[in-house]
Amino acid sequence: MALILLVDDLPDTIQALQRVLMAHGHEVLSAADGVEALQQLQKHSIDIMILDIHLPNKDGIEVLREVRRLALPTKIIAMFGGGIAADFGILEIAKSLGAIATLQKPFGMQDLMQIVNPLVQA
Repeated sequence: MALILLVDDLPDTIQALQRVLMAHGHEVLSAADGVEALQQLQKHSIDIMILDIHLPNKDGIEVLREVRRLALPTKIIAMFGGGIAADFGILEIAKSLGAIATLQKPFGMQDLMQIVNPLVQA
């Protein structure tokens, strides 16, 4: 299937997403911050990255900019938990920087798979 990188600083989120993605036959790596995500992207040929915007060390917007600068072929799904940054359209900014799709937390696993499945088949 696909090699998917999950990037979130919340272990519970990583575990929940990982269970669902692995149940669908995907190989899953994880990163707890933006720096670790960029390291994983340079070490592995990641098909899809599911990227939280609010991260320590390097946030998701910085990661998106770096992926764009490096011209990596990884398909990116940006996710965000809301708060004041949602009022500023942070997920729209993520799309403008190359995210193929966005998810507003909390979201259902069916919502996630409706985005992931077509990306795997593309």
